Amino acid sequence: MNGKLLKKEKDGLSKENKPETLPGLPTQKTADKPKKRKKRPGRKRIRRSFDETRIAHFLKHEAPLEYQFILDAAGASVVPSADLIEAIGYASANPLFKKPKFRRSLMKYRKEGLYCGRVAKSNANIELYYIRMRSKQ
Repeated sequence: MNGKLLKKEKDGLSKENKPETLPGLPTQKTADKPKKRKKRPGRKRIRRSFDETRIAHFLKHEAPLEYQFILDAAGASVVPSADLIEAIGYASANPLFKKPKFRRSLMKYRKEGLYCGRVAKSNANIELYYIRMRSKQ
């Protein structure tokens, strides 16, 4: 009998170590399932060229002279910084740079950089609108 007791204690099957279950109910074994990776919500962030950002579209059509200064100062392959755009904009006499629209687009460019949500595209109607607007200035 002592041999049986020692064997049960070795196996860890003594009555003290048994988990408590209700009589008549089967015990369930939980299988380890691999956890699924949760998808991140939202669109993927895509790096755009400077010409596709909102501020570049805004400057190209409403202040073409300053837009050219910014591209020349930054270089052909270098992306202009928000500080450079701000310095050239506020040094200009163009009243466009005092508008809230410019400040909003500059803050968005400073925050997101080239990872803008949508590409600023142009069509014939938009081009005609900006040509008329420039001729009124």
